[in-house]
Amino acid sequence: MDTRNHIPVQGFTMVELMIVVAIVGITVAIATPQLTRFMDFKHLKGAGNTLVADLQLARSEAIQNNKEVRIYFSTGTTWCYGFDDTVTANLCNCSTANITYCTLGGVQKAMTATPFARVQMDSASFNGQSHVAFNPQRATASESDGTLRNGTVTFSSTRSGGSIQVQVNILGRPLMCSPSGSSYVSGAPQC
Repeated sequence: MDTRNHIPVQGFTMVELMIVVAIVGITVAIATPQLTRFMDFKHLKGAGNTLVADLQLARSEAIQNNKEVRIYFSTGTTWCYGFDDTVTANLCNCSTANITYCTLGGVQKAMTATPFARVQMDSASFNGQSHVAFNPQRATASESDGTLRNGTVTFSSTRSGGSIQVQVNILGRPLMCSPSGSSYVSGAPQC
């Protein structure tokens, strides 16, 4: 009679371990491009939503303080925009040392591309100008002299090719949307 104690084998065999590693590797290889695109689109929508909120702030500040408020834009990969409620000779320029002139209620107010990785501002055009103005009497996108300043700001991803537009209508209401086609960003309304 054999009295040896048999200990059951525990753990993974080398073949089982290699199968698990292969499955994990394939899953990561498939998911990485989609995750990259997802993150790029989140940055795009974040830039668009931030601009919409800032445009709404500028409009409400114009009404509340009975002062014209402008937002000046500088496009490109190192884009920025700055607020100006003093409207003194268009001195607000967020891409230069004149950023100190970008103020809202006496406080420096500007936004840069830094929080939004791989997002560039392709264009910012408001009836031929690179700024939008909010009239305090009419609460519209127009300057004190009545010049309309409705228009569009376009953001795009430098890596994934998506595009977001922030449109400001004559009434001064901002709307974020994405152009249809290959540059459409899922989760955003179509333009």
